[in-house]
Amino acid sequence: MGEHLRRAQILLRSSQVRALHRVARNRSSTISAVVRDFVDHGLRELEPDEALASLDRLSRMRAEIEGARGLYPGDPVSEARLERSQALTTSGGDLR
Repeated sequence: MGEHLRRAQILLRSSQVRALHRVARNRSSTISAVVRDFVDHGLRELEPDEALASLDRLSRMRAEIEGARGLYPGDPVSEARLERSQALTTSGGDLR
């Protein structure tokens, strides 16, 4: 913990404080340390580089799938809407 710590005041719901007490007790730690860990984790999740890397991985996966299976030639959303509309029409509006 070489970094200087600064005091910050936050307002938490009672349920959050109880949960933090539980986690700190289970970790044999302090609530402050648990909150710092949670904040570090949350900030890492928000890192733009990580988000861009995830998008890049998704793009590569999509390209692999497209290469292996091709693209669906239809419009799935329009087709689903049409099927739903036809089902409602033939059932009289009752799809239970």
